[in-house]
Amino acid sequence: MGAKHMKARVSPFQLFILLSNFIFVGTLISLPQKLVDYSYQNTWMVPLMVTPFVVLICWFGLSKITPALQDYLINNKSTKTKKIFTFLFGIFLVFTFIKDLRAASDFVGMVLLPTTPILVVSILSVLTLTYIAYSGLEVVARVTQIHFMILVFTVMLLPFLLLNEIDVANFQPVLGLGSIPSLLKSSFIFLSWIGEIVVLFFIVGSVQPIEKSRVAVMWSVCVSIFLLFLLLFLNIAVLGPEIVRYASYPNYQLIQEIHLTDFLDRLDLVIASVWLPTIYCKMALTLYCFFKMFNVMNRRESNLFLLPGGILLSLLSIQLFKNNHMHQEFSFYTWALLGLTLEFLIFAIFLLIKRKARKQEKELHEAH
Repeated sequence: MGAKHMKARVSPFQLFILLSNFIFVGTLISLPQKLVDYSYQNTWMVPLMVTPFVVLICWFGLSKITPALQDYLINNKSTKTKKIFTFLFGIFLVFTFIKDLRAASDFVGMVLLPTTPILVVSILSVLTLTYIAYSGLEVVARVTQIHFMILVFTVMLLPFLLLNEIDVANFQPVLGLGSIPSLLKSSFIFLSWIGEIVVLFFIVGSVQPIEKSRVAVMWSVCVSIFLLFLLLFLNIAVLGPEIVRYASYPNYQLIQEIHLTDFLDRLDLVIASVWLPTIYCKMALTLYCFFKMFNVMNRRESNLFLLPGGILLSLLSIQLFKNNHMHQEFSFYTWALLGLTLEFLIFAIFLLIKRKARKQEKELHEAH
C-alpha cells in the first residue's frame, strides 16, 4: 500500500454502499439456517429486534464527528490508546476474514466447483482479493458499488419470482410466550454478525465530508437489515422452517425454487454469480483494513506483506477449520461471544479516541 492509500477518500454514498454490503452479504451463506434452527417460524422478528441496538451504537459512535477527529484517525501519530485500538481491530479483522473466506471457499467447493480442493479455491480467492485491496479503498468502493446495486435489484425481485411458492401457513403459529427465549438466542447470535459494522470506525476517517457519515451509516443499517429481513421471510414462506433449519445453504436452496417456465428453471447459478462477488467485495474491504492496520502499527507504508500476508490468512482458514462443521461451530457459537466482545471493546475505545481528539481540538482552539 503506497501513501496514496493512507490518504484515500470515499464519499458518504460510497460509505453507505461499503457498510450495507459488509453487513448484509456476510449473512447470506449459512446464517439463516442457525437463526431458524432456534426461532423457527418467528425468525423474521430477529432483525427487527436487533436493529434499535445497532442504530444506537452507530448514532452515538458517530455523534460530533469533526475533521479534527478525521485527522487524528488517519495521521501517523501513534498513541497508547490508538495502538490498543489498532491491535484489537487487527484481531477482529483476522477472524472476520478467515471466517468469511472459509465460508465462501466451502460454498464454492461444495456447490460450484465440487472437484476443486478447498485450498486451491482459497488461494485463488486471496490472489483476487489482494489485487483489489492493493488498488486502494476507492477501488474497493467502486467495485462494491457495482456488484451491490445488482444484488439489491436481484433480492428485490425475489418476492415476485417466488410468488407462486409462498405459503403463509409456514408462519403458524405466530409468536407466543414460549418463543421469547428462542428469539433471544437467535438475536444474541445475530448481534455479533450485525456488529461487524464496527469496521466503520476504521474507515470513517477516510470519508469526505465526514460530517455526513452518520446519515450514510444510518441508511446502510436500515437497507441491510431490510434485505436480510426479506430473505428470512422468503426462506420461511417458501421452504418452511423445517427445511431451512437443516439446509446447509438456505438462500441457495431458496433460489433453486424459482421456476419461470418449464425450460427456464435453473436460475440458481445465475443468481449465485450475482451475490458471490459481493462476498468477495466484503473480504477485499476486510483485507484492505487489515493491511492498513498493519502499516499503522509499523508506522510506515509498505506493500511487501500484502500478498504473503493474504496467503498466510488463507492457510490459517484451512488449518483452523479442518472441515465445514468446525467452521460452522466457530461461526455460530464461538463468534457469537468472541465477535461481540471484540466489537464492544472497539466501540468503547473509539469513544475514548473521539474524546481525546475533541480535547486536542479544544486545546488548539484555546491556544489560538
